[in-house]
Amino acid sequence: MTRNISDIDWLIEGPGRERLDLLTAESPDPSELVALTGRLRKEFSAAQTHLLLEQLRLRERGLAKFADARSLFFTDLGLQQSTDSAVARYKADRFRQATADAQDVSLLDLCCGIGGDLLALAELGSPIVGVDRDRLTAALAAANCLARGFDPPRVRVDEADVTELFISPGCFWHLDPDRRPVGRRTTRVELHEPSAAWVESLIDRAPNGALKLAPAAEVPAEWSDGAELEWIGRARQCRQLVVWLGSLARSPGQRAATVVTTPVNSTDPVEAVRIVGDSRRPERLTDSVGQYIFDPDPTVLAADLLGTLADRHELSVVDRQSGYLTGDTPIAATPLLQQFEVEDILPLDRKQLRRLITAREIGHLELKKRGIVDDLDRLRKQLRPKGKNRATILLTPVAGRATAIVARRCE
Repeated sequence: MTRNISDIDWLIEGPGRERLDLLTAESPDPSELVALTGRLRKEFSAAQTHLLLEQLRLRERGLAKFADARSLFFTDLGLQQSTDSAVARYKADRFRQATADAQDVSLLDLCCGIGGDLLALAELGSPIVGVDRDRLTAALAAANCLARGFDPPRVRVDEADVTELFISPGCFWHLDPDRRPVGRRTTRVELHEPSAAWVESLIDRAPNGALKLAPAAEVPAEWSDGAELEWIGRARQCRQLVVWLGSLARSPGQRAATVVTTPVNSTDPVEAVRIVGDSRRPERLTDSVGQYIFDPDPTVLAADLLGTLADRHELSVVDRQSGYLTGDTPIAATPLLQQFEVEDILPLDRKQLRRLITAREIGHLELKKRGIVDDLDRLRKQLRPKGKNRATILLTPVAGRATAIVARRCE
């Protein structure tokens, strides 16, 4: 994106806004973009034309995260890093519950980006300030708040360095530190900005906060002692790790894996399923596969709660590396587990698998793997699925041997 703030002002407040909204409503086909570019260049500068076309593209991509993406503003990186509306609303509910009995609540969204979490927190009704040090990003976040109907002074966005702010001890805050301070993404919190030392000082000064991190981040003990670590996912993807601090921590000292089941385009109350436990709980291993096999949600594996989930449903772990669970009875449907009924168990031998697939006329083939180094696209070509029937093949070590489990997905 151009770094010219006057062009951004033209886009979000001037004539560019009206033209962008018209183009968004028309939703031009990709095949028309060359001709559209030519028409726009007759009216606008190259930078302005680029902004219009870029926003059209980002708004369409943004629909995967925001139901009202066609009225919002994005940068490519800002959209990638933003919390989707369903997960953001789930997190905002935690703030709602923690502040229900508090007086004169003030909220801060530090390093707010284009406003994914800010927009959900603004729904709570308390005064909130979003802060971002990048001038253009802050301008887009402010425009997004206005697009949702959130006006100053209750909701505002400031361009500022969060490390230079005075943050009162009683405020509730959300912080999404920059994980690309030198241009490359990192999960090492000591390389994030603001620095780990500043984050520690913030926690000491204002204990009620939420720290958004990458799922693979290693949380320092200084942050996590007494905190709740929650891995949050949606649609079979682990989206983020949140360190809940102070009164925002429901289960201090424990871990949680949470799957948000509400779609991003829903206005219904957010629904989620979670499991809480201790990562030190040992798994019950087995060297055989039962009548059913279960694929845990990635949030469970990221939170290291496989043992807790297995114990809840009286299941055994097929292999620690794969994380698949097994048992002889079905369980009640839960987003935390995908369930399959086992039909055959074979060595991972392509010729045997191809003969079975041919004999059963399996044309709709789902391939899954855990703990196995194999190219699934290449394997699919070798298996040559053809026919009217469906099946799932799960590749995993069983008792140390590479195994193919042919199964039927339980809907």
